Amino acid sequence: MKKLRSLLLFGLALPLQGADITWTAGPTSITDDSDISLIGTLVYANSWGDAAAASITVGGETIDFALNDNENASVTKSGQNSGGDRYNTADTTSSPELVGILNSFAYDGDNPKVLTLNNLVVGKTYQIQIFVSDDRGCCGGRTQLWSDQNTLGAGSETSVFAHGDSPFVIGSFVAQSPSDMIYGH
Repeated sequence: MKKLRSLLLFGLALPLQGADITWTAGPTSITDDSDISLIGTLVYANSWGDAAAASITVGGETIDFALNDNENASVTKSGQNSGGDRYNTADTTSSPELVGILNSFAYDGDNPKVLTLNNLVVGKTYQIQIFVSDDRGCCGGRTQLWSDQNTLGAGSETSVFAHGDSPFVIGSFVAQSPSDMIYGH
C-alpha cells in the first residue's frame, strides 16, 4: 500500500496573481521549523497522521496543526499510523512538535492521492506547502509528485521526489471555486 506521509498543509493567502498551481519551491529537504513558509496570512494547517495535535512557533507566529480531515481540507486515506522512524532527525534541528507530526502519516491505496481544499474565496490567491516524509528502511525510496491535475503530464507538476528525502513543496494558485483538489501521483 502506498503511503501518504505526514502530509502537512498550509493555506496562505498571498497578494499574487496566477492560474492553476505554480510550483515555486521544492522539492527541498526539511531541515528544521524554519522551513515552514510564513508568507501571507495563515488560513489553516493540517496533519493527516495520528500524532497528537501540535502548535509550532516560527518567527513569532504560532501555527496550530489540526488533525485529520475537517471542513477546510481533507485527503484520501484508508488509515493512519505513527512511529519514531518515519522522519530521520539525524540531519535536522526540528522541534519535537514538528518531529512528532512528521513521524505520523496517513496511508492510502492507488494513486492519485487527492487533497481537497475547501472554503476558498474565488479569485483569491493561495499558497500551499506540503511536507512528505518516510525514512523507514522499507519505504524511503518510494517516489511521488504533486499536480493540479489527476492525470500525469496533464497539468503543472512538481519534480519527482523520494519520500526518504523528507521533502516539502510550495505552490500558489488562484481559487477558481470554493473547493480545489491537488493530486499526488
